[in-house]
Amino acid sequence: MSRCPATTPILGSSPALKRALDQAARVAPTSASVLLRGESGTGKELFARYVHDHSGRHGAFVALNCAALPEALVESQLFGHKRGAFTGATDAQPGLVVAAEGGTLFLDEVGELPLPIQAKLLRVLQERTVVAVGEVRERRVDLRVVAASHRDLRQLVADGRFREDLYHRLARFELTLPPLRERGRDVVVIARSLLAAGMDGVPARHLARNAEAALVAYPWPGNVRELGNVLFRATLLAREGTVTARDLAAALGVQPAEVEAPVSQRVLDLVRDSGGASSSEIAAALRVPLATVKRLLRGMVGAGDLATTGEGKATRYVVPAAAAPGGDERESAVIALVERDGRVTRQGLAEAEGLSARTAGRVLADLVAKGVLVPDGRKGKAGGYVRAAMAA
Repeated sequence: MSRCPATTPILGSSPALKRALDQAARVAPTSASVLLRGESGTGKELFARYVHDHSGRHGAFVALNCAALPEALVESQLFGHKRGAFTGATDAQPGLVVAAEGGTLFLDEVGELPLPIQAKLLRVLQERTVVAVGEVRERRVDLRVVAASHRDLRQLVADGRFREDLYHRLARFELTLPPLRERGRDVVVIARSLLAAGMDGVPARHLARNAEAALVAYPWPGNVRELGNVLFRATLLAREGTVTARDLAAALGVQPAEVEAPVSQRVLDLVRDSGGASSSEIAAALRVPLATVKRLLRGMVGAGDLATTGEGKATRYVVPAAAAPGGDERESAVIALVERDGRVTRQGLAEAEGLSARTAGRVLADLVAKGVLVPDGRKGKAGGYVRAAMAA
């Protein structure tokens, strides 16, 4: 059980995560019950807190893991009890339903509730009243319930292990959380945050570039919980304060070749993230001989995977707009921002999409070249862009 600990931010900027956050923000101001679905470790409690924080409710956020309590204690923990209601009840306790008055009650693993408790919870949701164990008087309550389960409640209903009427009460709005493997480079953002904070007494560590590619490639069946465990093991193996792909491989118990990305993929990742880099910068960042990098870059430019800007020593390598991963999604995001706000700036796009200022500028320049956007006429940092049709 927990009551209102500090909110942990939900890290990442992937389209899958943004869709889930958008849905959570839309339902939060309502009074509807919310059912969170998703694999174990996808952050259901974080999303429950997000819903509470955006609900405008001023009461407490109270959480209960329904699978963590013995069946004999669940009823009194949820609904409270009066003094002397059973052996050991030396004091009256209000219960978590009352503790969440004016706020949010989060029931994790709600599918583990015994059927008799399900019936009593249903009454709370229907009547907005609660009766403590040993009491006969009802007490009115005003709370919002967010429930979660990694199991399919509809299947539990079909198996006769979960009340259908309670399921429909809880699932007024259902929200499925994306697994980590569907969130792209969000895993890198989360990993950096965990390593920077230090883990169980291990000093902060950095993440090597080849480790980033390995993190994205691995499927993470245990999601963020598994990620945290693997990173902790890797930090103990890391040398010189940097976690490498080999450290991750050892922590996962696999061969390094199974997680190390090809050098060409690492080059693409570096160039995409930085918005452009010289051959010497790429060689230094990847710790690959400069002659090897130059030979690889010539081949990648010839294949159309990279393009160049500048000449001679000023030559820099960039990802062509048509080949940039997520290009279409980024362009869609820009258009959505313009339609919402009437205009978009480079800084605004960078903050909204988690991009570097250079990458955001390149995305906007591509859209101007395509005739989708035009400058809005403002000068300096205040300058932005509007839809070409709007400016006509």
